[in-house]
Amino acid sequence: MKSRSFLHGLLFCIAFALVQPLYGQEAALASAADQEEAVSVFQSLERAEILPMTLKTNTRKLVKEKMKEEYQPATLSYTDQDGNVVTREIEVKTRGNLRLNKCRYPPIRIKFAKEDIKQDGLSSPRRLKLVSGCEPGDLYQQLVLREYLVYKLFNVLTDNSFKVQLLSLTMEDTEGKDKPRETFAFVIEDEDELAERMGGEIYDPKAITTR
Repeated sequence: MKSRSFLHGLLFCIAFALVQPLYGQEAALASAADQEEAVSVFQSLERAEILPMTLKTNTRKLVKEKMKEEYQPATLSYTDQDGNVVTREIEVKTRGNLRLNKCRYPPIRIKFAKEDIKQDGLSSPRRLKLVSGCEPGDLYQQLVLREYLVYKLFNVLTDNSFKVQLLSLTMEDTEGKDKPRETFAFVIEDEDELAERMGGEIYDPKAITTR
């Protein structure tokens, strides 16, 4: 009986997290405008729905040289909230620990050009983490969605949690050697942006011990 109640509660939280009204996003943007604060790069990507996005780069090089974790040029395209197509010249690199070693498609970090976001009136941080399927196949698509839901459930419980935006991502190889890859993915709010919302600061310990 307890397990059934827990399951019902979990399903309710998932439904609540996914069916968020658009006015919540608009209120956040309006609040930033009222305080004469620039909208952040992440806030400009927030939607109540899935955001279609296309990322073009040398995908074969990105995968083959993933352990180098070096930035390479890329192009990002999506539609803004006014229906206009936005194309940005960015840089991407692989990142992570376990997934970097084990995944064919490790997580990546996106870096926006400072001049580009400044021209559009957006504020830093200009780096975002992007998570997609570790490997091809439906199983890894489901795992991406489950991981996304964990973030959204934390958002329901507390504002002191990372915000995320779900994407329908198309990865295109600029060299034309790999077929386009379509996958669910999500971007994660930068930790500096979270720290500012919490009124805190990033703590980077030099060492961690279990003793």
